[in-house]
Amino acid sequence: MGIDMIRKPSTIALIAILAAGSARAETLVLEVKEAAQGFDPASGQPVVSFKLTGESGRAFGKFTADRVGEQIQLKVGGRVVTEPVIRDPIYGGQLQISGNLTVDEATVMAVEIASGQKAVEVTGSEK
Repeated sequence: MGIDMIRKPSTIALIAILAAGSARAETLVLEVKEAAQGFDPASGQPVVSFKLTGESGRAFGKFTADRVGEQIQLKVGGRVVTEPVIRDPIYGGQLQISGNLTVDEATVMAVEIASGQKAVEVTGSEK
């Protein structure tokens, strides 16, 4: 079964520094080139796969390289959808959101991400 990718024009990635009490966090807004609903080949569960723009992919690679061993938050439309611990730097600009998604939820999320209706951002400790 093929996956139709939804394309979005490239824009410039934005990096913002936010203060949260005494702890400081860095938020990176990711610019998405394509997004699609698909299925995890191992579990068969619905996922949202997306590709970042070149600039955003490089920024995300550095962001994750700086935070190996740390937990980050991935948000879509301001809502935390996952809080993974970074085991290795994530290069290449291809990401996947999985876990507890229905096919309908994954499809809607992919469309919202691809169309720019919902921003994708990651937050981690300030470096």
